[in-house]
Amino acid sequence: MKKNMAIFSTIAMLALLPSFGYASAKVGQVQGKPSVIRQQSQVNINTANLATFQTIKGLGEKKAQAIITYRESHGSFKSVDDLAKVPGIGDKMLAKLKSQLTTG
Repeated sequence: MKKNMAIFSTIAMLALLPSFGYASAKVGQVQGKPSVIRQQSQVNINTANLATFQTIKGLGEKKAQAIITYRESHGSFKSVDDLAKVPGIGDKMLAKLKSQLTTG
């Protein structure tokens, strides 16, 4: 009787092992996916300083300084499209930067 019980227990455990392994794999797959999507904040071109402008992908120190100089000479930008008036910022660059910028 004890021998039969031991055999039955062993068979039952072996039958359950594959399902434990499958559950672990699924948990690992879910844990590998990002649970939070970061939102990129926009930079206000009317208030940003040099350091803030340099956090924008595709905008270096010289272009950032050109934006600040233009803003100081001409006043606040009415829209992000006004950046096209800044020397050195063309339509292609503006198109790349536009989603990262705001006027307030």
